[in-house]
Amino acid sequence: MIYGLILAVIIGVFIFLKRKPKKVKLNYVLMINKDLTADEKSFGVILNTYRASLGKSVLKCDLEVSRVIAEHVDWMIVGGVSHIGDKSYADRREYLVSKGAKAVGEILGKKYRMPQTAFNAFLNSATHRRVIEGSYDAFGISIKEDIQGVKYYGVIFIKI
Repeated sequence: MIYGLILAVIIGVFIFLKRKPKKVKLNYVLMINKDLTADEKSFGVILNTYRASLGKSVLKCDLEVSRVIAEHVDWMIVGGVSHIGDKSYADRREYLVSKGAKAVGEILGKKYRMPQTAFNAFLNSATHRRVIEGSYDAFGISIKEDIQGVKYYGVIFIKI
């Protein structure tokens, strides 16, 4: 299990290093960025390994987009997870479009102990799978725990 994770991390880093970065308005960083938690880095590697296995482009992690979703994850911890009537999603999308995003997608979840478990659950949802497999260039991620140790996941995908 640990060797598989190490291999996935090595493959993910190799894929990132082989890509030539685009000139865009948003601040792209590699998954090895110190501003991401171990769980966030792991989820990013799992995400890009999956996308690469489908022949899709790997996504860069954007710290500004991660900041945007982190604010929402804080709200999720206080108010719960909901996509229904979520005006704040429209606000997040509008903000990211004002910064240059042409398309925005989002996935949310909670209670998954490990990033791989959360990712597998997202793939089992047709709506979440469509976002994960979508035509995006970058993503932002936030994984936080509440005081009971319950993890909350938020991932925003953007097309530049």
